[in-house]
Amino acid sequence: MLWFQEEGVAEEFLRGRERLVVDKLFRGGVDVGTMFDRSSAAEPRTLAANPFLGIDDLDPGGELLGTEAERRHYADTFARTGYRGGINWYRNIDANAARHPEIGTARIDVPTLMLCAELDPALPPSLAAGMGELCGDLETHVIEGAGHWVQQERPDEVNRLLVDWLVRRFA
Repeated sequence: MLWFQEEGVAEEFLRGRERLVVDKLFRGGVDVGTMFDRSSAAEPRTLAANPFLGIDDLDPGGELLGTEAERRHYADTFARTGYRGGINWYRNIDANAARHPEIGTARIDVPTLMLCAELDPALPPSLAAGMGELCGDLETHVIEGAGHWVQQERPDEVNRLLVDWLVRRFA
């Protein structure tokens, strides 16, 4: 996230690597933490903190997710539009926190379903540990063996959990 803060740096580095980024990172069935251990990048410390800097040499393991057409669509879209839109979300984190300081501390009193992926390095299930104190009506499930792209890795399980919860709560 720190790498994303200086406007233009990440965008320029990623330009022309759209298909490579999709093929290297859109993976399932792998603990992304082990992805960095297998890398042959010259600076593994940098790579561990920022997978994009060593993307050319990254040995991601795991299965490619989606179809060839879906991966091509993502890569073509990023080639056409760039990464600025997604990266700007990270650039705006401090402004969002300043504008809405109650987020993360205010109680939520609506039915809430939280699906966590066991192997997600960015949003591990441990981050949800305190959610029950903030959400008065929380149901949580951990999807075993799934990583960051849980919807693509386990669509049937995600849909089953969503539909079951919606039917039970709002039939």
